[in-house]
Amino acid sequence: MDCGYKSLFKITLPIFSFLLVENIIAFTDTAFLGRVGEVELAAASIAGLYYVCVFIIGFGFSIGSQVLMAHRNGEGNFGKVGDIFTTSLYGLMALAVAGFILTWLFCGPIFSAMSHDSAVVESAIGYMKWRQFGFLAVFAIIAYRSMYVGVAKTEILAYSSWAMGAVNVLLDYVLIFGKFGFPKMGVEGAALASTLSEVAGLVIFAVYTAKKFDTKKYNLGWKYPDFKLLKNIFRLSSWTMAQQFVYVGIWLLLFAFIGNIGRHELAQSNIFRSILMFLYMPMYSFGSAVNSITGNLIGQGRPGEILPMCFRVGVIEFSLVVPALILCALFPYEIMGVYTDSASILSGARLPFYCALFTVPFSVPTIILSNMILGFERTRAALVIEAISMIPYVAGLYLCSVVFGSFAAIWTMDAWYWIIVLLLNILYIKRRLNLRENLKA
Repeated sequence: MDCGYKSLFKITLPIFSFLLVENIIAFTDTAFLGRVGEVELAAASIAGLYYVCVFIIGFGFSIGSQVLMAHRNGEGNFGKVGDIFTTSLYGLMALAVAGFILTWLFCGPIFSAMSHDSAVVESAIGYMKWRQFGFLAVFAIIAYRSMYVGVAKTEILAYSSWAMGAVNVLLDYVLIFGKFGFPKMGVEGAALASTLSEVAGLVIFAVYTAKKFDTKKYNLGWKYPDFKLLKNIFRLSSWTMAQQFVYVGIWLLLFAFIGNIGRHELAQSNIFRSILMFLYMPMYSFGSAVNSITGNLIGQGRPGEILPMCFRVGVIEFSLVVPALILCALFPYEIMGVYTDSASILSGARLPFYCALFTVPFSVPTIILSNMILGFERTRAALVIEAISMIPYVAGLYLCSVVFGSFAAIWTMDAWYWIIVLLLNILYIKRRLNLRENLKA
């Protein structure tokens, strides 16, 4: 496997495209609902975060299977890749059904705990009425994604993601505002549009795999579930599932504290989060590539190339992120104005928005090293690092919101979280991974 700049871009760009369209879906929902009302925008904020919390459990499961597939692919044991994919798909479908049932039973009390505004809670429940069906489609998409990233054949991610984006934009316009004879569904229309776009993405993955992928080489096909293999995948993935849930739990806690400050701040925060997700996309895209490449290099017996590869990824990420941050800092209201034309929603948004931007550079090296650790199958260590970092983060949120009541200060807390995780990552790598000795090998 070549780890030069050109190869890194070749592997990462389809992943970036996949994440880009996922964020375009979120952007479209936010932008359209920002023109419906403050209640709808706030409701989509907390309901969307809840959806991500369930989604991230499946995503964490897929990271474990992705690492295993990358190792088998690096070793040349291609037939095992298909066994891992099929077994992980069974596991993910079971998680999707569980997520659907739990959402149907408990989303109301959860939203009530996140916001004291009854109108926002009622609207959020209406959103999840349609959005919960998306778990079944998106968990299957996650299984396909982990396989294609694991074997470093990522082109399909671009095809499926752009199809999802196109479907979502069209249906958002039609269903939110009631165009072309369809009923005006508001926030529920946004949820239904997102769910149907995920179904479209799943169809693209399934058709492409059947027609274009070398199913014989990778031993893909219908099989009975291998419970022993499923147990092994879960043993590795349970830590990444918990780690990813902890990470998204950070966002959930952030919005829970903000939601108890007020509806106005919650609506602004939904806009901030959407903008930040566009800025984080290069980090998540290259981070996923780092995870896969690390696994492949270990499988090929080339661990000495891992750190130089991570350095090149960092150079690329900073070259992409820094110009975007400068643009956001120079034109804050123009960029936020894409999401809403309401002057009342944007009132007082400049300072907390700058605080949110301040956190981004610290995430670049942190995400790279976290994914490198995952590529070594050290999933338990990654979870422990995340959990330790949560303690001062939650304490900081409490102080900023409850004690000081500062909306802007709340948005600086992510920076301190990233710094703590980064320091713990470096400490773990130096003491446990023995990369210095590997570089000499």
